[in-house]
Amino acid sequence: ESSEADDAGVSAIEPAPEPEVATPEAPTKSPAEVALANAVDRDPFFNDANAQQGETQEAEEYYRQAALFGGTTFAPLVEVLDSKNVVAARGAAPTFVAEAKQMLAEGKVVEARRVLSLISFADVAEVSLALARTYDPNIHQNLDAPDAEASVELAEKWYRRWHRRSVQSGQVSGGINIERLIWSMRAFD
Repeated sequence: ESSEADDAGVSAIEPAPEPEVATPEAPTKSPAEVALANAVDRDPFFNDANAQQGETQEAEEYYRQAALFGGTTFAPLVEVLDSKNVVAARGAAPTFVAEAKQMLAEGKVVEARRVLSLISFADVAEVSLALARTYDPNIHQNLDAPDAEASVELAEKWYRRWHRRSVQSGQVSGGINIERLIWSMRAFD
């Protein structure tokens, strides 16, 4: 049997197709964000304070990657550093020191000091050395137009900290005479 609509030559109306709804895609994360998330997952500062040494080293490596990908302007990393996270600071140190050296070469002493001060609490020898150089009048003498003054007193403080940390870690011999370096700045006093 057929219906009256079929008899009249009219086919049944099919329902309209459902409109396609775009499913929101998860925003893709930058390499810096991925590295930072991996670091935080492994960092004893945010997790178990009794983490194994290997986990701390993995976290440091991920912080290093986050700093490389994001640089000193990567706000989430800077926020982690503001919390005085030593593992994060040690991981980010090489990138921050490299950027600070470039800033110093350009005479941007204030900015170099700001970048280095973000990680200075971690007592990393290279950071202390880089900070000392931002205050060293011997270095300032070779800059075209530094935007801050040199300070023998502060340079001495940071050089001594660098020397102490470097000797403790075995990076330099205890026979290195730090006094000679300090003496070289006295002409500027």
